[in-house]
Amino acid sequence: MPKSTSCTGWETDGRERDKKVVDMKKIPPMVAAAVMGKCEQFVRIGLQRGLLPFGVAVKAKEGRNHRYNYYISPKAFIEYTGASEEMIKAEADRLGVDLG
Repeated sequence: MPKSTSCTGWETDGRERDKKVVDMKKIPPMVAAAVMGKCEQFVRIGLQRGLLPFGVAVKAKEGRNHRYNYYISPKAFIEYTGASEEMIKAEADRLGVDLG
C-alpha cells in the first residue's frame, strides 16, 4: 500500500485510523469531566491513581508544594468514552476552555 502524509504531518499507510482527532492536542480535566458527566475531582484522582486509561498525572514538586500536571489524550479519551470530537469541542466552548 502506498504511503501518504496525513493532515497531522505523520506518514500513514493510507488508512484513516486517526481521522476522528486532528484538531485537539489535549483535553483539560475540566472538559473531560463535563463530557463524562462527572466532577473534575473524579477525573483528576482517577488519573493520579492510574485508574483512567486515557491520560496521565505527573507529580511536580514546586518548593514545598506538590502539584500535578495532567495530560488527556484526545484519541484515547474518545475511544474510552465513545464521545465525539464535536461533543468535546462543544463542552470546551461552553466552559470557555481552549483545546489548543
